[in-house]
Amino acid sequence: MDNLDWCGIDVGSETLVVALRRAGHNKLLEKNFPNTPAGRQRLRYWLIRPGQEVRACLESTGTYGRDLAVLLAETPGIEVMVANARAVRKFAEACLERSKTDEVDARILLYFAMQVGFIPWVPPSETAWHLLGISRRLGDLAEMRAREKNRLHAGCQTITTAAVVTRSIERVIDWINGERDALLDEAEELIAADPEMSRCYKRLLTVPGFGRLTAIRLLGELAVLPAHLGKKQWVALAGLDPVRIQSGKSDREGSISRKGNRRIRRILFTAVLSLARFEPSAKAFYERLKERGKTPRQAQVALMRKLLHGVWGMLHYDQDFDGTKLFPLPAADSAHPRACHCR
Repeated sequence: MDNLDWCGIDVGSETLVVALRRAGHNKLLEKNFPNTPAGRQRLRYWLIRPGQEVRACLESTGTYGRDLAVLLAETPGIEVMVANARAVRKFAEACLERSKTDEVDARILLYFAMQVGFIPWVPPSETAWHLLGISRRLGDLAEMRAREKNRLHAGCQTITTAAVVTRSIERVIDWINGERDALLDEAEELIAADPEMSRCYKRLLTVPGFGRLTAIRLLGELAVLPAHLGKKQWVALAGLDPVRIQSGKSDREGSISRKGNRRIRRILFTAVLSLARFEPSAKAFYERLKERGKTPRQAQVALMRKLLHGVWGMLHYDQDFDGTKLFPLPAADSAHPRACHCR
């Protein structure tokens, strides 16, 4: 296209390094901008040309580039792609790029968008961003609480631990619990003000073992995903998709890819531990997998994948959780008298 400019932007905590190829020109323009509100506005004005469209590519590497991505996506004439960092790194290796500098990274992002395929990014709503922040803070607090409880347990095993240390750890745990409860209340107020979020939250609470904490943390991660994604794409984005290994006559499935959102995997893993114990259909599904030779961990991962499928169906078809639909008995087992206790 004669009116299409291409741009790669390497985002740092303090600096934005830009590589730009104008339509009809082979020479790359390179420029640095401070990663501040004023600097991002200057970058936006530098990209815009009358009658021209710009496609800009950034990496999805955290919060430092989020404001820039939103600003550019909301600017007429500019499309933004938020590229997977692993894919960009592999692309650089395929290009035999040996150097690793900000300028090189910006050029790699430009060529990645031009050659691999440009996928426009649609920014989530402000409510979704806020809920994501609360969700991840709740995850941080959960990790802090686990560490402090481990320290308390270890300290209580010996008389050499000073009482003042034990009391300090207990106070920290109480503070974490208070912060967690306050964030949960804030999240529920935020969700209640958004009808679509409120609908999804109520559906998630129908899953056995899903309390406020699990439902809010999972909803925060899912709320920023594009609305058009299917359940298989959710599974891939969570890194729960099985890796196929084929060479010659050998063709098998390996472990899961783990190339996705590890937070979703952690939330689901905690959830299926309860689901496999207390939900009859899920428990029967879990036991059948172990009878077929699957290890407990493999069966748990299969449960995680099935549960994510179920959550997708619940939210997209506006239905409560139904274990008999998500974990149906095989036809041969459903007619067997011994299967009655699983219903």
